Amino acid sequence: METGLCNDKLNMKIVETVYLLGKPSSQTNLVLDELKSILGKYSLILNPVKHGNGVKPIREAFVEILSQHGWTKEHGMNIEGMKRKALDGYKEFEDCRVGFEWETGNISSSFRAIMKLIMGLNCNELDVAIHVLPSKKMYRFLTDRVGNIEELRAYFPAFRLMNIPESKILIFVVVEHDEECETAVLVKKGLDGMSHSRRAKNGN
Repeated sequence: METGLCNDKLNMKIVETVYLLGKPSSQTNLVLDELKSILGKYSLILNPVKHGNGVKPIREAFVEILSQHGWTKEHGMNIEGMKRKALDGYKEFEDCRVGFEWETGNISSSFRAIMKLIMGLNCNELDVAIHVLPSKKMYRFLTDRVGNIEELRAYFPAFRLMNIPESKILIFVVVEHDEECETAVLVKKGLDGMSHSRRAKNGN
């Protein structure tokens, strides 16, 4: 039986990049190239059970790999009222400070993560902010109602009305698993929020 999380010949991938605020630059190209390279070292095989796989272990495994490439885990920003709301990852690329969030909650969690990143940009704690979300294809096999790119698209015009300094950039990065395998072990779910409620309802 195959494991759901593994380092193998397959590569997890970025399938879409959305510049929600700001424009592409040589700095963002450098950052995204590094993320693509790191994702290329990491494989994710999902059992194609609808809403059958957890999200946090996927996030934690990837953040751990980022930390091996110079990223700081659980980075706190020096912003009043947000010092305990750490970013999943942070790294300085020459003069470019990058903050990173990988979505593991529902759409409310997505909004909180996005606002946290925007606060980082506006308070000059970050130059580039990245929010990672599952694709429509990947979302089907993850915890029910986890924040995903398709659910957020309707809000893009509202996000784009927000003011940030001209040099700052907010990017949505959409990721997808490599392969589906019915014998793969389901990625473990958490015991909180919607995941816990759904498991209790189903008697799991």
